[in-house]
Amino acid sequence: MNIKEYLAAIEKTLFHRNICMAVLLLAGSIAYPSFAYGEDSRLDVIKVEIGQVDSIEQSKEPVTDFYLSGGEKAGVMASMVLDVYRDKLVRTTEGDSINISVPVGQVKVLKIYEDLAVARIESLTSADKTPVLQYKTVMLGDYAVIKSRKDTSQRPGVAVLSDVLFRINEWKLKPEAKKVLLNILDHYNIEGDKPMIIEGHTCSLGPEKYNLGLSDKRARSVRDYFIKARGLSPDKITVESYGEEKPVASNKTKEGRVKNRRVNIRFLQPDQKQE
Repeated sequence: MNIKEYLAAIEKTLFHRNICMAVLLLAGSIAYPSFAYGEDSRLDVIKVEIGQVDSIEQSKEPVTDFYLSGGEKAGVMASMVLDVYRDKLVRTTEGDSINISVPVGQVKVLKIYEDLAVARIESLTSADKTPVLQYKTVMLGDYAVIKSRKDTSQRPGVAVLSDVLFRINEWKLKPEAKKVLLNILDHYNIEGDKPMIIEGHTCSLGPEKYNLGLSDKRARSVRDYFIKARGLSPDKITVESYGEEKPVASNKTKEGRVKNRRVNIRFLQPDQKQE
């Protein structure tokens, strides 16, 4: 191997390492940025307090209050029921790391303050629906989500880099990408006609109209593969294309553009409308 071939090999290795790191960086605030009032909001569970409650009908029994990092300012209202999720990094059988948001259950808001809310568990997701969920209860580090009727684009789900799924400027899935997508369905235990939203996103390189079209074609490629590979119902899969409209990182750097080129897959409850 001459020096030119050696440098090319190093560059290729570093490129693949950076792609893997970018997948990992989709966790936390990058995958779920802060939203303005009226849009989807992430409310972190910042405190868990176990206490006692008195009742005429029954003797004292322990209860658990969950303090959320958002109150009236974030649009939280008393008696509101919120879905709770947990970020989890899973590794596929092929060694790929994917950040997913696992549904934990629901909490009901009891008290609200300006920047804080107190809630208790309303229901927990069954173990068969969340095979990768280790702890079957709400806990520190989990987060509740306020869902906007106008914008479904940031609801929890799976964020996969386009570079993992497609070659540059293409919308045909790579052979290895199909295994990644099947692993996602397996981890979420997705079968039959469970509704979902598939979103296409790009960076800002190139004309805006072209980027919008590319994001749409890529999202539809994922949709078509789910239908073909697992027989998912076409009527239950909504495609949303955003092009360069919703970046999660700066488009001024190469690393930021890699993060912005992505496909988000959002899974809904069977009775939840695709608005």
